[in-house]
Formats: sequence, C-alpha cells, structure tokens
Amino acid sequence: VLGWILNGWQVSGLFTAQSGTAVDITMANALLRAPSNTQRPDLAGDPKKLGGIGGGQTWFDTTAFSAPANNTFGNLTRNGAGIDGPGYINLDGSLVKRFNFGARYGEFRVDAFNVTNSLHANNPNGTFGGPVFGQITGSYGERIVRFGLRFIF
Repeated sequence: VLGWILNGWQVSGLFTAQSGTAVDITMANALLRAPSNTQRPDLAGDPKKLGGIGGGQTWFDTTAFSAPANNTFGNLTRNGAGIDGPGYINLDGSLVKRFNFGARYGEFRVDAFNVTNSLHANNPNGTFGGPVFGQITGSYGERIVRFGLRFIF
C-alpha cells in the first residue's frame, strides 16, 4: 500500500501480483465405477503452456492427455500435470479530500478498482473430453470506479 498527500488530496494505491493457480485435470465421462473417486485421464506427453486466451485457443497442449483403458484409473494425479493458470496483476487506487466544518468534517473520495483495466482470466477448463477442454472461457474483475461523499457529525 502506497500513499501520498498532494495539495490536500490523499492519494493511495494497492498493487498485487501473483502467479497462476494449479489446473486440476479430470474426466468428462467416468470409465470406472468408483464412488467418491475422481476419474482422471492418462498423461501421455508434455502439456506445455501455449498461452492462448479466448476464441477457441487453448492455454496448454491438450494432446498430451489420453483416455485410460476401460475399468482403470488414469495415471494423472490431482494437479499432477504441472499446469498453472494465468497470473494476476492488479492496481487499485483512491483519491480522498477532507473538508473541515469546525469540529466536524466531510470527505469526498474516488476509489478505482483495476485502474489499468487489466484482463484477469479464469483458469482454463480442466475437463478432459469436454467441448472447451484447455480453453479459458471467462474473466473477472473489470474496472470499477466508485464516488463517495461522507459527513461526520
């Protein structure tokens, strides 16, 4: 958190950067009747990162996975493919001006979330055999600006 005071305005910001979270690969259609167990595919190659976002592009090489033989578990473990989703970079900021009225005061503020309007992509779909396997189909955290006026009595 950074903060400055310029001509009576308090300026502050919050910068966040983090790496992506692990993508868990599961099966769309279970080939094994094993209640309370998650069916996973076989890892048959290197699921290298391709980095595609949107428009039918894949985030990782989906050909690195194959369906296991009937009545067997796949060789992939939970988060075992070593694939991480997209990272996250965000900047939030605030401008605050206080006005005195004797012992009381008022405050005008502008808060901006995701100031740079950066894309915050969701993790890619991890359901092997599904129609959008490996694709990122959504995002979150669009820019939001909020204005506020407060009086303290």
